[in-house]
Amino acid sequence: MAEDNEKREGMRGYWVLSAKSKNKPEQVDSKKAPLKASAKSGDFGKLSIAAAEFDTGANKGVTLYLNALQLLERRAASAVDDFDEEDEFDGDTKPAETTEREDDEGGEKPEDDEDF
Repeated sequence: MAEDNEKREGMRGYWVLSAKSKNKPEQVDSKKAPLKASAKSGDFGKLSIAAAEFDTGANKGVTLYLNALQLLERRAASAVDDFDEEDEFDGDTKPAETTEREDDEGGEKPEDDEDF
């Protein structure tokens, strides 16, 4: 409860809105080029939204739909930021080699098994 109050206090003077979309919104960078990686929570940018009113008898209000976003600055933290660089390793990222396995469940073919 105290954390919620602190968060709200930090948002004083701002509006917090929620927008939704059935389709993935178009995402572009500051030069309007398509993003290679999606924007994440905490990133900074502009949104294109549309507002639509609704009246279902007892419920009335406004729904916001997200049409597109323009990413201006990546601010989202990544779990990778938890790591330091390691000098002792060369950063080799070759895929691990795989080997054929014997059938271990008694079926005639390996594909008969349901190994997970």
